[in-house]
Amino acid sequence: MRTQIDDDMIAKDGEVVRVAMHFMTDAQRAIAANAAPVFDMAGHRPGPLPQTDEQREQRGALYDKADAAISARWKNASAIVIAADGKPPQRTAATTDAAYGSYDKRMSERWRAA
Repeated sequence: MRTQIDDDMIAKDGEVVRVAMHFMTDAQRAIAANAAPVFDMAGHRPGPLPQTDEQREQRGALYDKADAAISARWKNASAIVIAADGKPPQRTAATTDAAYGSYDKRMSERWRAA
């Protein structure tokens, strides 16, 4: 790969020149002029979309519902069993296998709950 820049504007052997080419044939111009738009471009522009007051209220209610669900998650956390000596239970191969088996069963039957 060449790192030198030549000012003579002539591509040497092995060099690549890339040029954007924007053109249409007469047939493509005729089709484009008479074609109906495929979709509304208003929804594909950057920036905010206009909303009615009702839509804003619905959106606010959805955000409030999601915030309440996230805030209440700690209330339904699974209980951690603490032994009498105040230490969490030790992990053994049997408890790990049992926990994974329970998880695997829940995941394989999850589709039935939906």
